[in-house]
Amino acid sequence: MSPQAPARPVRVFISRTSAGFAATAAERDAGLQRTAEKVAAVLESLGCKVDAQPTFTPHWAGVKHMLVDKLHDCDAVIALLGPAHGSLMEEPLPADPRLGLKDPRTHGGTWSYAQLEYLVARDLPRPIFPFLCEGPELIAPFTQDPDLARRQQHFIDTFVKDHTATWQSYTTWAGLEAALRALKIPHVSLPPNNLPFLTLGSLFVGRDEFLEKIRTQLVPGTATVITQPAAIHGMGGVGKTRTAVEFALAHRSAYTALLFITADSADTLHRDIAALCGPLVLNLPEQDAQETEVQYQAALRWLQRHPGWFLLVDNVDSEPAQKAVAELTRLIPAGHILITTRLAAWPTGFLPLDLDVLTPADSVRLLLTHTDGRRTTRPDDTATAEKIATHLDGLALALEQAAAWVRHRGSRTLADYLAAWEKENARLLSNYQDKGAGDYHKDYPHLPRPLLVTYQTSNAQLTPQAHQLFRLLSWLAPDPIPAEALAHLTDPPDVPGLLADLADLHILTRTADGTTVRVHRLLQQITQIEQETESPPPALLAALAWVDGEYLGDPADVRAWPVLLPLTPHAIAAAQAGAARHLPEPAARLLNDAAGLLKTRADHHHAEPLYRQSLALAEQHHGPEHPVVASCLNNLAELLRATNRQSESEPLMRRALGIDEASFGPDHPKVATRLNNLAQLLKATNRLADAEPLMRRALGIDEAAFGPDHPDVARDLNNLALLLKATNRLPEAEPLMRRALGIDEAAFGPDHPEVARDLNNLAQVLKATNRLPEAEPLMRRALGIWEASLGADHPRVAAGLNNLAALLQDTNRQSEAEPLMRRALGIDEASFGPDHPEVAIRLNNLARLLQNTNRLAEAEPLMRRMVGIFVQFTRATGHPHPHLQTAVGNYWRLLEAMGDGEAVVREKLDAVLAPVGGVDKFPLPSPQAKFPVAGCAVGLAVVGGLCWWLGFLRETAWVAGVWAVLAFVGWVRRKRAGK
Repeated sequence: MSPQAPARPVRVFISRTSAGFAATAAERDAGLQRTAEKVAAVLESLGCKVDAQPTFTPHWAGVKHMLVDKLHDCDAVIALLGPAHGSLMEEPLPADPRLGLKDPRTHGGTWSYAQLEYLVARDLPRPIFPFLCEGPELIAPFTQDPDLARRQQHFIDTFVKDHTATWQSYTTWAGLEAALRALKIPHVSLPPNNLPFLTLGSLFVGRDEFLEKIRTQLVPGTATVITQPAAIHGMGGVGKTRTAVEFALAHRSAYTALLFITADSADTLHRDIAALCGPLVLNLPEQDAQETEVQYQAALRWLQRHPGWFLLVDNVDSEPAQKAVAELTRLIPAGHILITTRLAAWPTGFLPLDLDVLTPADSVRLLLTHTDGRRTTRPDDTATAEKIATHLDGLALALEQAAAWVRHRGSRTLADYLAAWEKENARLLSNYQDKGAGDYHKDYPHLPRPLLVTYQTSNAQLTPQAHQLFRLLSWLAPDPIPAEALAHLTDPPDVPGLLADLADLHILTRTADGTTVRVHRLLQQITQIEQETESPPPALLAALAWVDGEYLGDPADVRAWPVLLPLTPHAIAAAQAGAARHLPEPAARLLNDAAGLLKTRADHHHAEPLYRQSLALAEQHHGPEHPVVASCLNNLAELLRATNRQSESEPLMRRALGIDEASFGPDHPKVATRLNNLAQLLKATNRLADAEPLMRRALGIDEAAFGPDHPDVARDLNNLALLLKATNRLPEAEPLMRRALGIDEAAFGPDHPEVARDLNNLAQVLKATNRLPEAEPLMRRALGIWEASLGADHPRVAAGLNNLAALLQDTNRQSEAEPLMRRALGIDEASFGPDHPEVAIRLNNLARLLQNTNRLAEAEPLMRRMVGIFVQFTRATGHPHPHLQTAVGNYWRLLEAMGDGEAVVREKLDAVLAPVGGVDKFPLPSPQAKFPVAGCAVGLAVVGGLCWWLGFLRETAWVAGVWAVLAFVGWVRRKRAGK
């Protein structure tokens, strides 16, 4: 079950001016600045998180950036308003949607910074609590231009006193403090948002017309695709993702959620949709589910049921990914979908928008505005910016990196950058002329040369340690990397400082809270290619060593997932890069563990290729008869068994068993594990006599190795007890199950999933021996443990629901049983797919309930589908499924109850059973004798009437009449049901 979202403190922004209050620092300390500090202290004592600006120091990206970042994510604004106007902004305010200003009176005006904070907070909207501060206790003496004083009073009268919030004047600290302590500040419910960037605000230039085009074309039920025209087709760095993010943030108030996923492959799309369940995005209960498919379906349901969201699907650059995205848009028509891609051709239903490079004028404006106040100015800056813009071909990513280069030290000129870029460009051209024509495009496919030169110009500014770190990061996935895990690196030292340097140069991006960093995939590609001459690249070895040291924990244990899940894409990326360069270790281990985590989450499709790759590496490194190879074989075999491919699984299991017997001897615990797995497969394929001796041998090995009270012994006892139950030896099974339960409760405590397994198995034995009152509380306890520990949509929960529903049905509580059965069926279909034997068992149970409640027409398709699944299993494995014969008999009796004659019944069964030889291969139940209901009713009525008329045996007459009525009613009901 999903934990409650962690309680967070109320977030308060304190807005006030720090200019004009006094002539000296001492006087300022005695005035409103000290008042603001005291206000912050009171709010913090009340449990609030306070963001107070001692002086207004906006981010280099400007005032708008700061306001969107700070004010949008606050719960309330405390506005300390005094008579001082404060510093004036240099330019009038435009009607910019990124500011959130709705009052037309604010557009085109010139305001102080503190006034702008108030106006933006009001129009976002955010609760504002204005406090007019007057008197010497709160305001120190000051001098101010009379015109500014009039402006401040006009602002207070027009925009503060007409506001719906309560405002009051305060002259003493005691009064102000009492008012603060009486405030009731609610939490603001912010829409989910996992966009990868903050807005650039006023520094986002040259795209206004394009943003308006997106706004006019986005309509519910369609997807808009940002593409590039043929002139730059396939070229990266034009700014598709940045433009899409800026659009979303500019219109954030219009959406119920701002969501971001990547889709460079169909697999990545599926994974990122599932990840939307997480606590920092949609915070759905299914975030705790072990299966990726369960989380994927939960996220889809949210998107289907909560219209009005915005979804950015990034990097759809392959045809398989394009097809997967097209299918996704069909499933979720309730919001706005924006797609970034290098593919120009899209099917009907998508609205292509060609995003071109920035114009020369906009490129110059970007360079000048992004470096304003952070460069040494020269008279020829505009002309120099024009030359740089020409070199960079209007590529937004290159222009932003160029500006970051200039800002990085704060004393450089644009001319310095132009000289460095031209020097790097000459070096690059000289290198490729020496190598021969055409080598550049061979090394850097789909990568514009201006971006490569720009990156290398920035790269030259890095310290050796920062360059070393970035080379390491280039071997990881282009997914968010946990900064906390990177901080564990000791070589290079001071990773947090180096990450800050890389972010300053726009070589990587960091989230606002600094918890993760992300490397642009184009820059990763450049850096990897640069290292190809090194065999193997030292940075790759360092990346593998780092991931190997961080990717630790049992992949099957949900408690390890908070660490493992964010690192999984990086473990896979580094391991596959190592495998391609013949570095089997730790690549094989990382791939195997990543596959194990995916398998535990029922993400079998993505786990299987990783298991196979890990097996190939292990065989290459250790040879075919090594115990590590046996473990890889076993893991792959278990996945094949879980996905209903027993015939493929069995030879791998037998080979793993042979290797471990040869390596460790016949009595080693690893051999016991292999025996258990093989026995489970034999049991699943109805070879119970072959399975039992393997189970008993495994139990003996583990008891000798670990003693009688080890959890592995409990596992063996459970497996053997279930086999004994399947062969109707219940008195032998029960003591084994009780012993297993005692072991696991002592080892794990009373609320562990393994304890739930034991409780469930014991309850099944009690039910089979007709001790239903004893069985029910065990079933309910097991179900509660599984839901709490594994999530509401785990297959074990489905098994618990199914078992409890069967018991409720046996105690004539059909209405309680049916919703449990339907929920169990839904869970298993989502977890295993529609054709798994577990799904067939759920179908059979639900169909039997429908049959018992006289809904035969609803039951028939479920029964038919159930038999078909068991037929598929039998054909695929070469062994009849243990439940196939029972399934055929159940379907036969249902058809017969529906009124079909024997010939029709055989015809329908023959159609389903054709793949396994047809109906004649199965012993079928004898047709039920047709009881002459109508004739019996008439006969009983006649007998009763004669007895009454003759005046004797009147009690017999009453009995005959009652039976006649009951028989007739039953006949009528069957006729009405069409049977």
